[in-house]
Amino acid sequence: MTSSSASSMAAQLDPTAVNIIGAMDEQSAALVLQLQLEDIATIFATAKGKGRADDSTADDAAYALRLHQQDLEASMVILEDRKMCQSIARAVQDDQHILAREAEAEAVAVRDRRLAHQMDGQPNAAATAAGSAGGIGFPGFRPSGEGEEEMSDRAIADCENLAKLTALYMSEADGAAMLSSGLFFDDDDEPKGESSSRAAKRQRTAAAIERRCEACRDDKKFFDVATVPHCRHDYCRDCLDQLFRLSMTDESLFPPRCCRQPISLDDVRMFLSTETAREFQRKKPELETPNKTYCHVQSCSAWIPPQSITDEVGVCPRCRLQTCTICKGSTHVGDCPWDEATQQLLQTADGSGWQRCYKCRRVVELHTGCNHITQTAAVAVPNSVTSAVIDGRLAAANYGTKPGSSDELFRSSNAGVPSLRLLLLFLLLSIIHLFLNHGHSNA
Repeated sequence: MTSSSASSMAAQLDPTAVNIIGAMDEQSAALVLQLQLEDIATIFATAKGKGRADDSTADDAAYALRLHQQDLEASMVILEDRKMCQSIARAVQDDQHILAREAEAEAVAVRDRRLAHQMDGQPNAAATAAGSAGGIGFPGFRPSGEGEEEMSDRAIADCENLAKLTALYMSEADGAAMLSSGLFFDDDDEPKGESSSRAAKRQRTAAAIERRCEACRDDKKFFDVATVPHCRHDYCRDCLDQLFRLSMTDESLFPPRCCRQPISLDDVRMFLSTETAREFQRKKPELETPNKTYCHVQSCSAWIPPQSITDEVGVCPRCRLQTCTICKGSTHVGDCPWDEATQQLLQTADGSGWQRCYKCRRVVELHTGCNHITQTAAVAVPNSVTSAVIDGRLAAANYGTKPGSSDELFRSSNAGVPSLRLLLLFLLLSIIHLFLNHGHSNA
């Protein structure tokens, strides 16, 4: 194949043919791709020197033609896979009423078994049986005994979402037909004695093929609009995506809300871009954490999750450096000077004459005994318990002896109090001693 012949024939091909999926109907897209592949096959079949066409040293035009052929073949595979998925979806849609009836029969059997366990005095088994039935659910299926209005709202939301998915990934006509078909209820499956409010809601939903976005007030096709379940307000893709992106940078908008109620990511994920949904899922734990702590290193500034924080010291998951969760700076030796609770406790301790161990830094109140902390291997019985109320919470004052402490004299401001006690005890013993000696001398 010569460079000029390959270039002239390749110029006749449409380089945008691989991007036609979604731009036209499937039959037309398949026809365009097939014609393109036939043209490429003709180019290689009529090329001079058939053996050279497969040579790795082919010119740039031939190499580009090979790449284009691979893209067209990949697009054909996508079309075939999509056709298979649509066939499966249509089969499920056709059989959904049978599946719903089977699921309802299974739910009835589970409830009967639960009742039998309760009558037999086996509540645990009944709870297990009840939990095993919790995953049953089909659009338009409401288990017997459930609240009609509550399940009706959920059924409507599920049916609308399925219709929107059908319009997006199958065809707009199929989705519109599904939306206006009475919310997946056949004539035989329509609940008898339907309430007027539920019937009006169903007719209103079926009639609204186009929806108006509550934010931008533009009319959009129903499958490009997300409906918030709790208030039934509609938002287009662009406005909803912008709301979720802004909530990640402005905490006053987190969580995303409508009518003062949070919008769940699971309810609108299909209407968000992949990047927005993934980023929101990643940042959600950080945004939900009160009093967040970030790495004090400015070049890092990574968020430190609560599970990485111990004793008010957080370890950065990125750089592994430690950050004080109180002052948000580097860690300290001893108490954080910005800890208001600790400072208030120390003021209370100073006013009450309590002292702190030089090693473990626990607050100790002298009740009986000398002014020493004695090293011991046994569990020490605390002498007293002290707590100071700081801003509505308790700041515990630790007490007692600690194994491993050395014999150190407390240099306390109230050291004279126990010395006075010892002096009084010494005087008392002296009086007793003199009294006894005086009695013996009289005898």
